[in-house]
Amino acid sequence: FTDAQLSMFTKQVEQRIYGIIKDLPILRTTFSETFTASSGKVLPADCLYVHSVTQQSSGDTVNRKALVSKDLDFLLEAYPLATQTTTTSDPEVKYYALNSSSTTDESASRMVLTLAPKWATSVTIQVDYQYQPRSIVDTDGTEEQPWLGTNYDTALLNGVLVEAAKFMKAEPDMVQMYEQQFVLGLQQ
Repeated sequence: FTDAQLSMFTKQVEQRIYGIIKDLPILRTTFSETFTASSGKVLPADCLYVHSVTQQSSGDTVNRKALVSKDLDFLLEAYPLATQTTTTSDPEVKYYALNSSSTTDESASRMVLTLAPKWATSVTIQVDYQYQPRSIVDTDGTEEQPWLGTNYDTALLNGVLVEAAKFMKAEPDMVQMYEQQFVLGLQQ
C-alpha cells in the first residue's frame, strides 16, 4: 500500500469510530463570542455538530439562557425585521438555526449560526459543540498522540485492516474476522 492509501484507510476508520462513539466529553468544546446585530456567524471549522447554544446575560457566565433550535425558515418568517427595537441593554435572543455556509474556503466551517429575534445592541453567545479532532496521520511526531490513537488503538488497527482487506478484495471470512475484532476493540 502507498502512504496515501494508508492515510485514507486510517481517516475513514477514524470517521467511523467518531460516528459510533458520539458525545465523548473529551471531544466537546465551546465557542463564545459577542454578536452584534447581524445575519449570522460562521462556526469554527472543526465544528461537527452543535450540542447547545446559550446566551450569557451582561457578561455574567453564571447566568445563561438556553436558546431553542428552530428551522431557518421559521426564523425568517417569524422575525422578518433586520433588527428589533429594544429598550434594554441586554436583549433577549430566543431561537437559533443552523444552515449551510456558502463559503468555498476549505478552512472555514460549513455551518452558519443564525439567531432570532435580531437586536440592535450586542449579545454574548456560547456554542457547545463536538469538534473534529486531529487525525493520527496528520501528526509530525513531535506533538502529543491524538486521543483516538491512545484510547482506541486496537479498534483503529482492526478498522484499518478491514478497509485494507476490502480494498484488496480479500475473502469475506477475513473481512468478517477483522470486523469482529474492530467491534471488540470499540467495546474496550
